[in-house]
Amino acid sequence: MSLPPLTRAVLGVPVEEGVVPEPWEATVSEPPYLWAEADRMLFRSGRAAVLVEAAGRIVLQAADEAARSDYDWLLYSTAARALLTMRGRHNLHATLVVPPGGGPAVAVLGDSGAGKSTTTVALVRRGWTLACDDIVEVRPGADGSVAHPVDRPLHLSDDAAALLGLDPADGRPLPLRDKRAYVVPTAPGSVPLGALVVLSPLGADEVAATRVDALAALPTVAASADRYGIATLPAHRSAFLAWAAGVCSSVAVWDVRRPAGRDTVDAVADAVVGAGGL
Repeated sequence: MSLPPLTRAVLGVPVEEGVVPEPWEATVSEPPYLWAEADRMLFRSGRAAVLVEAAGRIVLQAADEAARSDYDWLLYSTAARALLTMRGRHNLHATLVVPPGGGPAVAVLGDSGAGKSTTTVALVRRGWTLACDDIVEVRPGADGSVAHPVDRPLHLSDDAAALLGLDPADGRPLPLRDKRAYVVPTAPGSVPLGALVVLSPLGADEVAATRVDALAALPTVAASADRYGIATLPAHRSAFLAWAAGVCSSVAVWDVRRPAGRDTVDAVADAVVGAGGL
């Protein structure tokens, strides 16, 4: 295994390396990081910035060669998610895992620090297969929702990587994060989506899983799918809310809470397995 290759195209759109425009008076504005419209976004982070345009243009500006490598995630993560959203291909900030022997997949959602990566590692060690990390495109339909994995490197802490037998030398360090980016085998192709599991690090004395009804799950699903405020702009809002409602009505949604400051990885993994009906 070796370091992940640098991203040269995002969803088929070639990456230009050059100068991005200055921030503008955008409809969505969160200085000093984000400026966005329905079809255009500028995102700055540290020593790099990326411009994404729905028409098919992605520009990365990096301070130097080291920054080009360190901030490659702006392309396969930030730019990919934004471009999908601008094009009406709504997606969850989640990790997708497939149970042993196949069957409907489970998408694991949660904010940073909620335990998505450690839970994923625990499931992989039990024989589950990683389908994708971070971006899961979901298409709801009359017969249920289908998950379409978006291929990208897996972000892991050194402890989690060690559990999978990965060499830290094969991971690209991520700036401002205690993680590295690895290339790992994933399950190819689309798969039926059987459940969404939302992880929370607070709110229980023991690990507890609770089924959430579709209406109550809607705000969580919508927030997970609109990281940059683009999907709720007028040009996208109606279709986006219909998409979120379709996902919530066609997929079982579970809330899994765990006590803070305790090692509950196995119990959380058990809860995800249960949510998947196994």
